[in-house]
Amino acid sequence: MANCNICGEKISRWHRAQTQPHFINVHPDYLKWYVHYLNRILIIGLIVVVAILNLDIYLISKYGYATLYPLVLLLAYGVVIRIVLFKNLRRFRLAWDKTHPLQQ
Repeated sequence: MANCNICGEKISRWHRAQTQPHFINVHPDYLKWYVHYLNRILIIGLIVVVAILNLDIYLISKYGYATLYPLVLLLAYGVVIRIVLFKNLRRFRLAWDKTHPLQQ
């Protein structure tokens, strides 16, 4: 069992967020945002990976080797998506705490 990141209720680890009954019934606004967030990550992530691949190909053709610069871009992308996730989780948690003050 795991705890919900928003309200702390015990939930199953074996469901993805999109099929988790708790999120469907208790946090539908979070679930809608999360599905949109995952779609955005996949699309932007694909663009980032293609850009990094092209940059690697260019660097190899120009200098004969690839530098660490593309890896830094990939790491920066990972950091940004985690910051966005945690910022929005905090927003949903604060909204939940305001509407459910007795369940803290």
